[in-house]
Amino acid sequence: MSEIEREIEREIELYDYIEVLLKYKWFILAVTVVCGGFGWTFRPAPPPTLYEADVVLMIKHLPTSQTSGDYTDIPSVSQTSGFFQALALADDLKQALIDSLNLRIPLSGMDGLLQVQVLDPGIRLAVRSNDPTLPIPLVNTWAALFVARNGDLTLEEAGSYYDWVEDQYDIALAKLDCTEAELRRFRTQSAIGFLVIQRAALDTAVIAQNRRQINTRSQIEQLDLELQGMGLILSSLDSQLFRRLAQMDAQPTINKVLLAQAYIDSQIMISLQQYDAKHDVAAIMNQKRAIINQKRGDEGTRIVTGISNLEQELSNHEPVLGGVLNPTYVALSDQLSEARLQYSEFKLKLVEEEKSSQEQDAEGNTRISADALTILQRRKLIIDQHLLSAEKYSQSIVVMDSITVQEEILKRQMEYHHRQFLSLSDSLDAIKGELANRTQYEQRLVRDRDNYNNTIARFSKLLEEARIVWEKSAGDMRVLTQALEVRPILQDREPHRATIAIGAGLLLSTFGSLLIEYVRQARRRRAAAADL
Repeated sequence: MSEIEREIEREIELYDYIEVLLKYKWFILAVTVVCGGFGWTFRPAPPPTLYEADVVLMIKHLPTSQTSGDYTDIPSVSQTSGFFQALALADDLKQALIDSLNLRIPLSGMDGLLQVQVLDPGIRLAVRSNDPTLPIPLVNTWAALFVARNGDLTLEEAGSYYDWVEDQYDIALAKLDCTEAELRRFRTQSAIGFLVIQRAALDTAVIAQNRRQINTRSQIEQLDLELQGMGLILSSLDSQLFRRLAQMDAQPTINKVLLAQAYIDSQIMISLQQYDAKHDVAAIMNQKRAIINQKRGDEGTRIVTGISNLEQELSNHEPVLGGVLNPTYVALSDQLSEARLQYSEFKLKLVEEEKSSQEQDAEGNTRISADALTILQRRKLIIDQHLLSAEKYSQSIVVMDSITVQEEILKRQMEYHHRQFLSLSDSLDAIKGELANRTQYEQRLVRDRDNYNNTIARFSKLLEEARIVWEKSAGDMRVLTQALEVRPILQDREPHRATIAIGAGLLLSTFGSLLIEYVRQARRRRAAAADL
């Protein structure tokens, strides 16, 4: 391989580039100098110096923390950064500023001069101009006009805010008064405590009535068993009597026995009439019953009169005094409940005494029957011994009839107890429903009252804060500083065009040198390759 081929195939290294740059150094320097001179020739003019003057205004804001939380409907204050910035840059204020200083500046030309910066709690007014004599009078006049035109904004807004809070406080107070009046009226008319006592009394009465019903049912079952036993006895006596009568029909002395029986019957009637004349049992029983009924009526009238007096006395007292239960009202309610319970027991006692009276009547009839049987026994001593079974049969029938009457009385009592039980149950259910409704309504009124109390407490605090803000808002906007001297502002200059041109010339000359050398080497290699 020849030397030229080895030179073509070897890699280009760093010293090759350095060699090229050193070879064309004068060319690179010349191009760089030419570009730098061209950039220096066409450089821009320096910007004019800006002069600035500013003043600071204090503007206090109304408290806006109350507008969050539970009072989202409170009107928000208009003293925001955008609001005051718009007021400071208003066209009418700019025109007034131009007229005050007799400036020959158009209204649109003021936009580049005036600047507003929002501070806390105020704003900063600044004026920038190329004229060093313009910013100080312009910014001071601007601040004075702004305060003169807008100094009463915070006062008006504080007053409207105070009026709004006061109106809301009055509304909440009126609602609280209405709720408390409704609660007092409801507690006076509803008599929830009396309903509770009446419900307890009805519970006791229902339990007692249920027990009486169970006892009556057990007595009826016991009488049914006795009737079944008497039925068996009557069946046995019936068969015995039938056999005895059959034997008596076979005897020849039946006519004598019948005559003797008729004579004894007449004697029995005479004896019974004499006994009734001496012992008028029915009249005695009626007289006793009349006395008992009179006593019952007097006692019932006394109880009813006592209940009426207690109810009238109870209506003259308030159930609640100063948020506490009235002890007189509670004592009268207890006495009224006891009187009503006593009246219920009196009615039950009437039923039991009626039952006892019927039993005494039955016993009187039994005694009369016993006396009649005593006289009949005399007849039995005369009549044949075979008629004894018939008398036992008659006596068993009387006893069975008495048991049947007692069972019928108990069944009626059972029906009466059942009706009383149903009536008491219905009354108890009605009282429970009414008590639940009244209790729920009272709880709702108490909850509303508590909510209105809390609302009034919060609005009272807001009202006091609004009053303080209103009193202090008279001097919330004023000028704190005055502009006395302008300040020059150093503006950021654009990068120097000559420097950029020098850099561009250096790069272009470098790349041009490398390109020229590359072309030369390529031509030389191509010529060498052609010679081979």
